[in-house]
Amino acid sequence: MPLTAFGLDRTLKPAATRSSTRRRLDHGLTAIVAHGVDTSTARVTEAMGGGDSGDLDQPPAKVADTIGMRARNAVRLARLLQLHPDPGPRKG
Repeated sequence: MPLTAFGLDRTLKPAATRSSTRRRLDHGLTAIVAHGVDTSTARVTEAMGGGDSGDLDQPPAKVADTIGMRARNAVRLARLLQLHPDPGPRKG
């Protein structure tokens, strides 16, 4: 299974404006792409229809998918650590 990363751009600036949030996100994702990680992003304000999020009944699909992926990854890591506990730092 390939390793993937998903970045959420949570800036409140208009879509045509490149924000510092987007620059930091791009910088981080570019760094991990060099290690073979597949990446994708979503701009939260666009995923929510470009307006005020208010009280949503459900999160946008891309956000919900990301939450599910993060939960599955956390469970997978917990199971791996149960099978192969981290020995901690080596004592020299």
